[in-house]
Amino acid sequence: MAITTYNSLVQKTFCDNAIRSVVMIDDDFITYSDSIKALNSEMKLDPAKIDSSKRAATLEEYFQAKNMICDIDNGSVNFDVDRIRKSDLVI
Repeated sequence: MAITTYNSLVQKTFCDNAIRSVVMIDDDFITYSDSIKALNSEMKLDPAKIDSSKRAATLEEYFQAKNMICDIDNGSVNFDVDRIRKSDLVI
């Protein structure tokens, strides 16, 4: 195997493909259920949480474009440590 091929494979394996799953956790993220309630006019959303969730959406789009699994959690309900521990990147 040529050195350039070997170096390319090492780069791809350990750098380019090292992160496959991402979880973002922040108590300022809007939960899916709260989003639905707000859409149904059952509740009003905090503008600060909307801004935080916009940033999360931008990051999620970036990770999805890189073919990475991305999960967003607000960490306040049903905090699953095992799921988080299995993620390659925690933000």
